[in-house]
Amino acid sequence: MSEPTFYSLEQVAEMLQVSERTIMREIKAGKIRAFKAGRALRFTPESVQEYIRHQEIKPGDDLGEGKEPDAA
Repeated sequence: MSEPTFYSLEQVAEMLQVSERTIMREIKAGKIRAFKAGRALRFTPESVQEYIRHQEIKPGDDLGEGKEPDAA
């Protein structure tokens, strides 16, 4: 089956295994591009791939606020 031309908010959240609320925050922060089709948000496959590339963790990157659990 061919790749869809556009993805919905629900599809993008499901693909990235995050909530729709998280995707909405990322849109507002300018981290992922979307457009409105009527009242619905839509994403191009390219905008989703671009978001993934920009979220890629590289060696030496800070992994966030939490600390890794200590080895027992």
